[in-house]
Amino acid sequence: MSDSIFSDAIYKALFDYNVDALSIIDPQTGKFIACNDSAVKLHDTGTKEKFIGIKPEMLSPKYQPNGELSSKLAMEHIQRALETGCEKFEWIHCKSDGKPFPAQVTLCIVVDKGIKHVLAIGRDITELKQAENDKDKLISELQSALDEIKILQGVIPICSYCHEIRDDKGAWEQMESYITKNSEAIFSHGICPTCCAKVRLDAGLDEQPKT
Repeated sequence: MSDSIFSDAIYKALFDYNVDALSIIDPQTGKFIACNDSAVKLHDTGTKEKFIGIKPEMLSPKYQPNGELSSKLAMEHIQRALETGCEKFEWIHCKSDGKPFPAQVTLCIVVDKGIKHVLAIGRDITELKQAENDKDKLISELQSALDEIKILQGVIPICSYCHEIRDDKGAWEQMESYITKNSEAIFSHGICPTCCAKVRLDAGLDEQPKT
């Protein structure tokens, strides 16, 4: 590697001790031919020996969320990586017990002694997806709340004598009815002290004050 300041030992260390799940795929067979400890941990295969020699679809459900076969789709991604140099996508992988989890996968082309291989970089994005789902749920709940909110604004024509309100169609209706239909307000009725005194006076329950 005369064109690089890094030795093969440094590249090997970067591969072996990377926190991301790294693996090398033979583009001809679609099989893993190398992996690091993070890849073993991500897929819970136990050892590298159980990881090497299998294909990506063997660590995936039979079908991906879009309905395509994992085996077919995996080879399509590998082929696009060979054509473009890099391919990035989301994928559903599985643990060794079959439990699925979402992953972000990046495929890059590496050339060793004139032979092309595919470097696969995988990350578990379960927490990221959960955060996105929580955010979408919150946005949906807020939007539903906003849709239910009615706000009165602008100039409202009101009769200065009976206090009825004229709606946008020209009809007059009681203030309580208008506000109830155009807002979330609910009326509860009572009587103020001034009106109470007047009602009692009109009903002859109290004597009219002497002047």
